[in-house]
Amino acid sequence: MSVQYVLTGLFESADLIAYRTASDLPDFGIASAGDANHLPQYLVAPASVRIAVRTVSQKKGGTRYAVDQLENPETIVFAPGGIYDNVAVIAGRIGSVHANDVAKALLNAFSRDVKKFRRVGSYFVGPEAELLWQAGYRLTASVGSPREYDLADA
Repeated sequence: MSVQYVLTGLFESADLIAYRTASDLPDFGIASAGDANHLPQYLVAPASVRIAVRTVSQKKGGTRYAVDQLENPETIVFAPGGIYDNVAVIAGRIGSVHANDVAKALLNAFSRDVKKFRRVGSYFVGPEAELLWQAGYRLTASVGSPREYDLADA
């Protein structure tokens, strides 16, 4: 399936920032922040789907433009995560708030490869992440969290 990756967020312009493949994403596999909540996320949709942009009036005046799942039912969200500062692997995420056939198909396509990874608790750990983990890297959602919240073998 041909897809598009569109950066999510609240922007000053309604222009979409889109990519054709995951490998085209800027710094793919590198976490620019030590917290999964502060990393880029992307709507993934079939390439033929038009991504809706919502206008959001600001209390202090002006307008921002939201790119999210609210008006984009044929999407999933992909947050790649990655290596942070040579000390941690920040968790990625794949999910959707939608349960229509297109979103389910996208989620299944993305999950198919991930499910081949080793399952540790509710996470799937890929071979490269596992090697880094064995080398002493933290596997975590946030380097600001105590180590007891890091992923650990059960």
